[in-house]
Amino acid sequence: MNIIMRMSGKRLAARHACIAMVAALFFSMGFSAPARSETYPSRPVRIIVPLAPGSTMDILARAIGAELSTRLDQPFVIENKPSAGGTVAMAELARSNADGYTIGFVSQGNLVFNLSLYKSPGYDPKKDYIPISCVGSSSNVLVVAPDSKATSVGEFVQMARLKPDYYTFSSGGNGTSQHLSGVLVNKLANIELRHIPYRGAPAGIVAVMSGEVDAGFYNTPTIISLVQQGKLKALGVTSASRSPLIPEVPTIAESGFPGYALSTWFGFIAPKGTPQPIAARLSKELAAVLAGPGMAARLRDLGVDVAPDASAEALWKQLNEDLAVWPAIIKAIGARVD
Repeated sequence: MNIIMRMSGKRLAARHACIAMVAALFFSMGFSAPARSETYPSRPVRIIVPLAPGSTMDILARAIGAELSTRLDQPFVIENKPSAGGTVAMAELARSNADGYTIGFVSQGNLVFNLSLYKSPGYDPKKDYIPISCVGSSSNVLVVAPDSKATSVGEFVQMARLKPDYYTFSSGGNGTSQHLSGVLVNKLANIELRHIPYRGAPAGIVAVMSGEVDAGFYNTPTIISLVQQGKLKALGVTSASRSPLIPEVPTIAESGFPGYALSTWFGFIAPKGTPQPIAARLSKELAAVLAGPGMAARLRDLGVDVAPDASAEALWKQLNEDLAVWPAIIKAIGARVD
């Protein structure tokens, strides 16, 4: 009896020790994630930008990143990776550690257009990333050199009709909204402008000013000052309504091509598997940055319509809506990147 009791006591002690060990492990696991999110970030955070320095995305990412650095007391470092329409940058982001220290500032072109333009872009937006925040949207502008004979979209189209496959337009790269803006004009106007992609918007804009190409489509923030200085001539805006920054410039739709409308949106994402508390912290901080009167005014001055809802859910809602529409449009207009 004593032997049995002693054995039972040993088993009981062992059981208690096991329970205590499991409880300790559970306790530490249960509280470790919130603790990490509260101290996040404890070192610099990379923001991968799929376009070149000086592009609209770069301008916006730097402005927002600077505010995040101030709020979170850690540097948010911009890494520009302009290659293959942003597919290289997006693939790298998908493979990055999902720890909150590498995030991406992306556009409609990266998450939507590239899936239809490239046979194998190397990433899947729904499987490889999680949404962090919606930022806003911006129109593109059809611009030509100041000495161009074209003074309107209609005149430029007429010139292109007289010389098929002669006139060229530049963009900041294959797969960008700038690229799609020109292809859509080709389709609706029944012309054959040749696309000349550059490694980033700044190089493509210089090509327009120098006469290396005949025209270009660029985000309002990157060309507004050049238009105001007379270094570029704006013919038409790609959005459904006129830009408040250049209200005298008509939309392409009202220039004789009804139904034409293309604006591009921007947002922040992170690799799939990023801890939810960290993703939530980033979403909260970005919403606060975008709601600040200084940032909102600055984005408006840059020609960006700030998203009324900056939430992660709003970004993914926009993504799903575009994925349901744009693949068919891109197929219909025959756009592709070989």
